[in-house]
Amino acid sequence: MNPITREEILLPHEFEKVRPEALRRIIALKKIRRVPLGDKMSLVFENRDTMWFQVQEMVRVERMEDPAQIQEELDVYNALLPDRGQLSATLFIEITDPERMLQELERFLGIEEDRRVYLEYQPGPRVYGKFDLLYRNPEKVSSVYFLKFDIPEAMREKTADPDTALHLVVDHPNYYARTQLSMELRHQLGEELIG
Repeated sequence: MNPITREEILLPHEFEKVRPEALRRIIALKKIRRVPLGDKMSLVFENRDTMWFQVQEMVRVERMEDPAQIQEELDVYNALLPDRGQLSATLFIEITDPERMLQELERFLGIEEDRRVYLEYQPGPRVYGKFDLLYRNPEKVSSVYFLKFDIPEAMREKTADPDTALHLVVDHPNYYARTQLSMELRHQLGEELIG
C-alpha cells in the first residue's frame, strides 16, 4: 500500500471543514472492517483510508501545524500500513469498567506472543498475526495492539472465495474467541491483497 504523503494531510482548521463527512465515511468503513471477538475484544482491519483518518485526528487533536511534527506522525502510521500480501489490523481489548480495568487487562498478559491471534482458512492454513512489538512492555498489557498477517500467495484469492471459510481466532489461555469474517469484509481484504 502506498504511504500517505504530507500533501494529503490537512491542517487542523482545514480538516475541521471536512471532518463531519470524513467521520461518516470512516464509521461506515469501520463498521465493515471491525470484527468482534467475544465480549472483550475486537479487531479492525486497517487500510490507507483508516490510517489517513487516524493521522488527521492526531493532527486535529494535537493542533499540529509544524510539518516536521506532522511527518513524525505520518512515519508512525505509514509503518502500520500493510505491505503487498499483508493485512494490517488493530486489536482492541475492550474493558468498560474503569475500576476493574487493570485487573481485567492482566488476564491478557502474553496476548502478543506467537500463535495467539490468527486467521484460519478452511480448507487451508492458519496465518498467525505478527504483533508490532516496538513499544512493548513485557510486564504490562496494553488495551491496543497493532499486528500484521502475511497471507501466503496461494491464499490471497481464497480470502474472498465463498467456498473457503475464513475465521479470525484469539487463542489465549484466559480467553478464546472465533468469528467468521463477513463476505463484505472478505471482498475488501481480497481486493487489497491482490491489488
